[in-house]
Amino acid sequence: MLYHDDVPRVVLADNQPIARYGIRKLLESHNDARVVAEASSLADLLEILESMSHDVILANFAILDAHGGRGLDRVKRLRKAYPSSSMVLMVGIRNAGLLGAIMQTGVSGLIERNTNVPELRVAVRTAGKGKKYVSRRFQRALHSKWGEANDPNFEAHCLKLWSCQGHVSMWQEHESW
Repeated sequence: MLYHDDVPRVVLADNQPIARYGIRKLLESHNDARVVAEASSLADLLEILESMSHDVILANFAILDAHGGRGLDRVKRLRKAYPSSSMVLMVGIRNAGLLGAIMQTGVSGLIERNTNVPELRVAVRTAGKGKKYVSRRFQRALHSKWGEANDPNFEAHCLKLWSCQGHVSMWQEHESW
C-alpha cells in the first residue's frame, strides 16, 4: 500500500452526490483518508482507477450492480484488475448468500450502505492498513447462515470465505464491463 502522510488515498464511488460529499467530509475531517477522486458511475470509476494512484476503493455496490445486475462479476473483475488496491463495499442488502459471495472475491471491507459514522471510519482505516473488516450487522447475517451463536468454528468459516479468491471465467474476460 502507498500512503500519503500515513493516510490512505481513497477513490469514492457512489451514485448520490450528497453521499459522496458527506463521506468525503467525514473521512477527511477526521484524517482517516484523503479522497483523491469521486465517481458517480461505473464508467467514471473505471476511468479514475486507470488514471489515479489510490490505495482504497470505497464503492456503493449499487454502482457496480447497475445496468444488468452483474455487480458480483464486476467486483471480481475490479479485484483482478487492481489487486494491490483494497476495496470496501457499501451494500444495501443483508442477504447472507450475496455477502458471502462478495467476501469470496477478496474485498477488504464490507459495510452496510446506511452504516454508522464510526463503523465507516474503522472500515476505511482498516482497509488502508491492508486488513479485512466486516460490519457487525453483516457479521450477524453471515453468522446466521454459516454458524451458530456459540459455534467455535464460526471465525474459521469467515476466514475461509476471506481466503477464497473469486476467479473470472474465460468468457467473462472478453465481456465488456
